[in-house]
Amino acid sequence: MSLKDHSDSMAKMYADGYSLSEIARNFGTTRQRVHQLIRGTYDRPHYGQLRRERYESSIRAAHARILEEVSDLATEAEQLGIKPNSLRVAFHNKGLTLPGPPPAPEHGTPYRYKTGCRCAECKAAVREYRNRLIAKGPKVHGTVSAYRNYACRCDECRAAGSVANRIDREKRLQRRRQATPLDS
Repeated sequence: MSLKDHSDSMAKMYADGYSLSEIARNFGTTRQRVHQLIRGTYDRPHYGQLRRERYESSIRAAHARILEEVSDLATEAEQLGIKPNSLRVAFHNKGLTLPGPPPAPEHGTPYRYKTGCRCAECKAAVREYRNRLIAKGPKVHGTVSAYRNYACRCDECRAAGSVANRIDREKRLQRRRQATPLDS
């Protein structure tokens, strides 16, 4: 089989929807070599672009079904194999809106505590999350993260925390000085 026949066969497979890696495996060569041989012999967009277009069209179709009230967010997300919140974000990124206000984050999560809720469930969730972090311990000692997030109090972490606290204190004082002008 000549090189021209090989490249024509590869281009036909690529046009049929095979990826460069699949074609390379089939012909016992590298993905880069397949690309070199079929470059310029096809008018088809790149495989990754086709995947993005298919994903985008499936997102838009899911949005249309939700708006027509044929389906709901959870069902569509399950069919796409993603979480409902990820689907909501995908809609937002494409400029698609859903009817009604966005749902409030669930109680009993660190995120809800971070957004201002101070109920007992949210406090307990934050406490549990923090205890898990502390139990896991820092990957690297001597960092501000180890001192603040993992509550590590070794000498290295304590020194890093001390420096960071001093810098934070100076920034606060600087902001205070700028906010209250001195009387002339």
